[in-house]
Amino acid sequence: AGLGDGEAAELFATVVNPMVVTLVDDAVGTLKSKEEEPSVAALESLLDFMARAASAFLALCPNPDIPPVRYNGDTGKGKLEQLYTRYAYHALLKMGDGDKMERLSQLQDLLLVKPGKAESIGQQVMQKTMQKMMAGEVEVPELMEAMKGMGGDMFGSMFGEDGKGLENLLNMDGMEDMKAAVGPDGKMNPQMMQESINQLKQLAKAGLSPQEKEDIRKQMKDMGLDLNEVIRVSESLGNQLDPE
Repeated sequence: AGLGDGEAAELFATVVNPMVVTLVDDAVGTLKSKEEEPSVAALESLLDFMARAASAFLALCPNPDIPPVRYNGDTGKGKLEQLYTRYAYHALLKMGDGDKMERLSQLQDLLLVKPGKAESIGQQVMQKTMQKMMAGEVEVPELMEAMKGMGGDMFGSMFGEDGKGLENLLNMDGMEDMKAAVGPDGKMNPQMMQESINQLKQLAKAGLSPQEKEDIRKQMKDMGLDLNEVIRVSESLGNQLDPE
């Protein structure tokens, strides 16, 4: 009680910063695992600590002028960005959970991830999810629901203003084969994937008017994807399929 703003900020930093460094460094240790769950759990613990610390401090100092807490340890930005990437993928798969997206924003600031890098990571995460969707590991309806619920610059605009960028793309003229490759259960049919790959190649190279090509590329761009990259990913997945 009776602390000035400067004293309050210094006290908060003295108490919180060392713990933040410890928790972040502990989370970095989980990057050795190929599984993402340990990293996500460690980051959830970090964010929970931050929330509790802020709540407790506000009870003592209701109106402090405290700058945002940011990691100031020795871990390099590459590792910090890896942590952020893992949590971004986790947040995406939580199907529009606003709390997860808010936490992702907090983590971006805490781990010193620049806005441009965060946007790039968001696109990488989207491409990874697209790969899993095409491999049948992620159901399209769940992914579409997630996109509808997500706001913010990172994911909110990737699937168009109505949250149906992929659905709109599949409904365009000339995309019948690719739409047919998505079964009623929302999974990509592996037997029809090669036809979809060939169709994407044709769409990228010829057979459509310049305006039609531009429309398709715009749909892809709205999803945060590049048409040529999707073709490359699709070919890679197609080559991994067992022959019939």
